[in-house]
Amino acid sequence: MKENPLFIVFDEFQNFESVDLSIFSILQSHWDREKDEIKGAFVFIGSVFTLMQKIFEGKKEPLFGESTSRLYIEPFTPVAVSEMLADYRLDAPSHLPFYYTLFGGIPKYYFLLDRYRLFGKPRAEIIRKLYCESDAPLQNEGRELLIEEFGKNYHLYFSILQVISGGETQMARIADGAGINVNSISKYLDELTSYYKVLERRIPVTEHKYEKKVGRYHIKDPALRFWFRYIFRNQSLIEIGDEKDVTAKILDDLPSLMGRSLEELVRSLLIQRNTGDIIPFKFTRIGGFWTRKSDVEIDAVALNEEEGAILFGECKLNGKKFMRTDAQRLREKAASVKWRSGRRREYYALFSMENIPEAHRKSLEKEGVLSFDLKNLVVTK
Repeated sequence: MKENPLFIVFDEFQNFESVDLSIFSILQSHWDREKDEIKGAFVFIGSVFTLMQKIFEGKKEPLFGESTSRLYIEPFTPVAVSEMLADYRLDAPSHLPFYYTLFGGIPKYYFLLDRYRLFGKPRAEIIRKLYCESDAPLQNEGRELLIEEFGKNYHLYFSILQVISGGETQMARIADGAGINVNSISKYLDELTSYYKVLERRIPVTEHKYEKKVGRYHIKDPALRFWFRYIFRNQSLIEIGDEKDVTAKILDDLPSLMGRSLEELVRSLLIQRNTGDIIPFKFTRIGGFWTRKSDVEIDAVALNEEEGAILFGECKLNGKKFMRTDAQRLREKAASVKWRSGRRREYYALFSMENIPEAHRKSLEKEGVLSFDLKNLVVTK
């Protein structure tokens, strides 16, 4: 055993919970007895985060404290997705927002796109084949991923996630949309955020983490957000085989979701290009900004605490629609941001999915607004 390394891999290890609970004690016994003699490792792979967490982090579990290393597999970055799209001879800047809105950075979904030869196909065909047809591979994706995680309370959690996917992010409005007493909703939101890690709670980039009254809740995974917004919401139409109408409804609303997704995409790309050669300084923090009453919202705010520099950015699918009045409104909204007011260097920027004509770009420069096409942020091989 010492001369020949032994590697034993268990895939979907959490399934032993429902097959044979004794396996955890048996493994603990063998490991404690043989670990000094064995050259190699046990590798445990699981897709149900909460169950894997319970098996290895539950203080009453046999394998508690036994793991020597943990690896959390992160989704592909937007830059990696862009490179993948380029490998399929697609123009990455123009296609990235659509693909990222539907699939985020999860490798499984890009494997399915390749398997069904859907890269570069019309949007309607991609959505219909993967989500809306009777045997579509992703039609039950949300259920398959989360029902086992949520257990008997899955109906309640699904209701909350459907409301959030529709655009409600404030606690009181989520409670109202889900039909849950506002005094009870915080418990479920905390579980979805801290325990299940399906949601993330965001605060304005200039606020402190302990500020509770301005927090907003978002579904972390773009693919789950898409599924709850369109597939779960329209399951009755899907069940009767009305795939044509479901696909049309999705395409009609999709620009709204892509607009929100573009904000996250731009912020992620800026983080990966945070060298000071895109925007005029290297930032130490980036995020969105909004006020408690939601009368002011700014898509992207980047700042550097040491230099006192701050950038206010708007994200648009079509930057040609960002006019002089919009530039003035952006300045007005920036005045609502009290961070180092009167003691900061301010910059303003427009980020557009579609290319911005040179004449329009120069017009914005006269207003003191930098302008970037997505191609300025996306670098492919």
